[in-house]
This record gives sequence, C-alpha cells and structure tokens, in this order.
Amino acid sequence: CTAVGEHNLLLRGSPGSGKSMFSSRLVSLLPNLQGEEHIESLKIHSSYNHTISPSLLAARPPFRAPHHQSSTSAILGSAAKPGELSMAHGGVLFLDEFPEFRRDLIEALREPLETGFIRLSRTKLNLGWKSKCILVAAANNCPCGWFGSKRKKCRCTINRIKSYIQKISGPILDRIDIHLNMPEPPGHGTSLLFDHQGAPQSLSNQAEEMVTIVKRAREFGKKRNQELGIRVNRDIPAKDIVNACKISPKLLDQTLKSKINISLTNRSLIKMLRVARSLADIDASDAVQLNHLNTSLSWQSEYAADQRGDIALGFY
Repeated sequence: CTAVGEHNLLLRGSPGSGKSMFSSRLVSLLPNLQGEEHIESLKIHSSYNHTISPSLLAARPPFRAPHHQSSTSAILGSAAKPGELSMAHGGVLFLDEFPEFRRDLIEALREPLETGFIRLSRTKLNLGWKSKCILVAAANNCPCGWFGSKRKKCRCTINRIKSYIQKISGPILDRIDIHLNMPEPPGHGTSLLFDHQGAPQSLSNQAEEMVTIVKRAREFGKKRNQELGIRVNRDIPAKDIVNACKISPKLLDQTLKSKINISLTNRSLIKMLRVARSLADIDASDAVQLNHLNTSLSWQSEYAADQRGDIALGFY
C-alpha cells in the first residue's frame, strides 16, 4: 500500500521484527522515475556530488538512510548543497531509531512532509530544495527496545518509556499516513528464512509478486489521478478526496463511530481516505469499501497506539 500511493510510514516494534529489512527493500517495489521527477533528482544529486550513481542514471528511485546522529544541515540541507531529505526526492528516506534524532530536526520535517519542498531561510537569502519522497521511520517501543516483548524483559522505567514515546510529537504523527505495529517473529525469527513447510523462503519471488501488485494498482488509478493533475494517491487534494473515493457519508460515519475512543484530526481523516483509496486500487475497486476503511483506520496513529497499550498506560 505504501508503494502504491507513496504514503509515509512509521514502523514500531521490538528489535528483529523486520523494520530495517522491510524499509531497505521498499524502494525495489517502486517504478522507475519518470520525466521531470527524474530530471529533478539528477539535478539534486549533481549539486551534492559530481558523481551520480548508475542506479539513479537508470531512473531507479534513490534510497537514503542517514544515521540518527546526523546534523540538522546534513538532513535538511544548506545553501551550499541539499541534505538527505532532498537526496531522497523521488525515492525513500529511511530514518531508523526515529525518536533518537534531534527534536528540532524531527519538528522541521513538518512542512516538507506536507509540501514536498524544504525551505531554507538565510540572511538576505531564501532558497529551497525539492524533497518529495516516502518517509519511512522506524522506532522501538522503548529505549532498550523490549517493552511489550515476549522474548526479552524490558529494563526501562515507566517514565523513560513515556519520554521516549513522546519524543515524536502529535503534529509529526499526524503527517505520517500509515502506522504499523510490527509483530515479533516466532521463535528466533527462522520464519524469515523458511516457509511453514521448512523450505527456504524465495524472497525474489515474493518481491516480483509485490512489484506486479504495485504496478497493477497504479495503472488502475492512473486515469483518475491524471484527471486530478496528480501522480500518486498521497497527493489527492482534500477537496477531491470524497469523489476520488466514491464513498458515501453514511458509510464513513458508521466506520468512524464503530471505533470507540478514537478521534481523528481533519488531516488524519484525509490521509486515512487516501490510504483507503490505495487499498481499493490494489483490489481494483472503483469505490472504497468498508474493509478498505477499516484497514486504513487501523493504521492511524491513535488506533495503533491503542493496540500497543500506550493510551491505557498514559504514554500517548
């Protein structure tokens, strides 16, 4: 779904649950860069370095994964050169250990996540870089990583866990479309290597199947998005979202009321519908159905926090 609509994603889970592995492989599911977007990405990379990678020259989307101790200028860029956020334009920006990044840097992502453009104001100079990418952020459930785990005991105090979780502010959570709680792998994680019959997992076959699904879903929504003047579902304007989803007010109202104690901001509601539209495209459905709405709603930040138990414990 993330690859279909290019929706921003936050993965939460204990170490070994597959957050980093999934994120690094997401870019392989994306189609090649096309036209202006490819040219923009080439310009950004040439401004950063005279040597451009062969994969980008071949129009493959970039994948950037800066360390959580990177400076603000390294992530956001400067007047001299673009940062990692812009280097990921057209591709994926993976921020592992998301709560460990500087708080001011995380908050500075608000506008770029909304507009796809990073503005840098300096004395007598205003400039900016294109930065329309898929943000994939990963976080543990606590500083030691094992809160809620059945494999290892958490060593953190309640106050440390609460402080860690609250490092990611509500406005940032609001700008991330999909929030997934990653399940722990059974045993020692051998299911990543072998199927239920004990045969080696064929990751290449799985990837090929997912690439086909993404391609088919994008093709299904291509005409609709062209009429809206957009490329992917994450860019569906708020004023057009109801028509794009072909959803009735009654169905939407019933879905929201069925989830007690869960309230969405206007921004979250629009993002939920965009994700539901991507799920409907995967199913080749002209209209968003109840199952698409329920799945999309379960991926919202407040619902995911409730499922983890964060709300009951006062962490959220």
